Amino acid sequence: MAWAKNGTTTLGSAGDTISITAFTPSKFNQILINILPTSGTAESSLRVGNGSVDSGTNYASRYTNNGLSDATATSNSDITNRDTVDPQLIVAYMCNIATEEKLYIGFMVGQSTAGAANAPIRSEYADKWANTSNQFNVMDVVNGQAGDLNTDSNITCLGTD
Repeated sequence: MAWAKNGTTTLGSAGDTISITAFTPSKFNQILINILPTSGTAESSLRVGNGSVDSGTNYASRYTNNGLSDATATSNSDITNRDTVDPQLIVAYMCNIATEEKLYIGFMVGQSTAGAANAPIRSEYADKWANTSNQFNVMDVVNGQAGDLNTDSNITCLGTD
């Protein structure tokens, strides 16, 4: 199984959306997201779609923060990752079979307070996109908070069949 880059986008200036558009879909995907927030809180929510990004209420999530009790969120407009005022890295895997719901598992580590005397934060996510008609071939990281995604924030998608 060889991984190939489906797409990557790095912000050249602060903004609220990072997009990868029109890539050839793969059945198995690894998604890498690096969030560098500006002043204020930023959010790193993921949306996928076929031809255009699906912002409807077609996503469901189960997540935990720092190993505490898990929580659920259903009928969402995105795969929501944690709000942050500090840099964070997300590594996720997503299955992309046209006739099946698209399953996602993700892991996030956030800087928290700077310095070695302060432990990072972590979150785990299990999500799905409830589309059983198409493979996704576009994706966005969207920010729904008051801050911005800063210059050099990035999304990369690797894929394989």
